[in-house]
Amino acid sequence: LCSKIAHMMHFYRSYFLFSHIYLWTITDTKRGNQIMRIALIVVKVLLTLAFLAAGLAKLAGAAPMVESFEVLGLGQWFRYVTGIIEVAGAVLLWVPGLQYLGASLLGGTMVGAVLAHLTILGIASGAPAVILGLMCAFVLWRYREQWPIFGPAKA
Repeated sequence: LCSKIAHMMHFYRSYFLFSHIYLWTITDTKRGNQIMRIALIVVKVLLTLAFLAAGLAKLAGAAPMVESFEVLGLGQWFRYVTGIIEVAGAVLLWVPGLQYLGASLLGGTMVGAVLAHLTILGIASGAPAVILGLMCAFVLWRYREQWPIFGPAKA
């Protein structure tokens, strides 16, 4: 009897919690916007940390980065260019009015990284590039009003 009561209480508690969260985020647009703002900040922080680390490693000449670009056959100059783009993109994610540009630069870099993994470096190690690319797409979508072609209409 106690286990049935505990199971029933767990069911109702879970149902109430999930239905409350669902209604809370769907019906209250103010709350939904707040959740999206928090998600955007978290994603931007994660992207900044990832791309600053990767970009600075490329610029510093870390052995795995040098080897990867050697295998690509594009030369070490391309490692420096990629590192500069990654660091600049990470910084631009926080510059008002230029967040879309930072997300575009980083997203483009991830498209190139995914293609490199699919064709040369091996598909198994390409998952982080796909995930980071999707995160860049989310940031780009959230700042879509900054895009020159989709921005607010000028009078």
